[in-house]
Amino acid sequence: LEKILVSVRDVTELKKLRAHADEKEQEASMLLEMLSNDLEKTEKFLERSLQNWYKIDDQLLQFNHDPDQAGRDLYRLYHTLKGNARSLNFSRIADAVHSLEGQLSELSKRYRVELLEELRYDSNQLHVLVRRYHSIFEQKFSRFMQKVESFKGELFESFFESNMAATVERVAKDLKKPIPVVEITNPNRFLILNDEIEEVAQNILNHLIRNAVDHGIEDAETRRQAGKTPHGHILIDIKIDAERLATIELRDDGRGLNLSRIYRLAVEKGFLPENPTVEELLEVIFKPGFSTAQSTTLISGRGIGMDAVRHYAQSLGASFELVLEQPLTGVQMAKIKSDDSEDFFASFCFRSQVQLRQGSKQNSLNRVS
Repeated sequence: LEKILVSVRDVTELKKLRAHADEKEQEASMLLEMLSNDLEKTEKFLERSLQNWYKIDDQLLQFNHDPDQAGRDLYRLYHTLKGNARSLNFSRIADAVHSLEGQLSELSKRYRVELLEELRYDSNQLHVLVRRYHSIFEQKFSRFMQKVESFKGELFESFFESNMAATVERVAKDLKKPIPVVEITNPNRFLILNDEIEEVAQNILNHLIRNAVDHGIEDAETRRQAGKTPHGHILIDIKIDAERLATIELRDDGRGLNLSRIYRLAVEKGFLPENPTVEELLEVIFKPGFSTAQSTTLISGRGIGMDAVRHYAQSLGASFELVLEQPLTGVQMAKIKSDDSEDFFASFCFRSQVQLRQGSKQNSLNRVS
């Protein structure tokens, strides 16, 4: 009996040692993820994720009462969190969110109480994981961070370079495409002025950049055959008129929108009336759950991106729309609707407009006078 008790005690001690070693190994892995980024960006990501988590918990509680609306909001919240995590290479968080998106997809197709409870449990586990990241960050790096509360202003191109350049590179590498060149024209010196606007702008750009690199810009060989450079181009044009209306346009030099495929999928999903107008066809892009992706990946395919972008733009009081570079003729629209014709592609840009207010501290989108 004494020998048995000694053996049990030894096995228990070994399990504790292994668990402790596993915990230390995971902590070391988390530290490496943090150290691969700018510490200020890491701190902002973790703090914002934790501050916004109540929105996820609230929608999980609302799911029984309004599953359609709660499902759409959860998709947007999860997808944004995943995009931000991937932009900073927090793969452990991104993979966990991707799994939650899959669970939410199953729950939306076939509601069962046990599936909802499983989603709530796993979502809470992810919350615990993010809190652990934050706790480790506070323990190891807080003394290096100097809080400076001040009114700041950062040129849009500088903001893009510091917050989005790494995202462009990572998404391109994940898709095995050459890194596209991003060109920004900002003659009126449009500024990002505070952390709240910075967070929303980053959420919007994360979605748009992934969309451009994944769906818009072709692979290198296809581009060569079309007489293009192997790497794509993403163009961001910002103008402010005399009435202080800011117009921001983003476009890429890919083949454009496959309007024939969009039409077929939209009809199949019941998103279009019998004889849709051009405006109704373009508006399908913003329907929650609509996607032209052949399969779901860590980068895209859930049909959440454009719905999320419009939601975030509207939270700033801005419009957001898809605009064709050339208007469609009646003949072209008939070709799009035809089952026999080849796919019809059209060049386009995403356009957002917001009215700026001179000298107002409440309006955080502004420019140098």
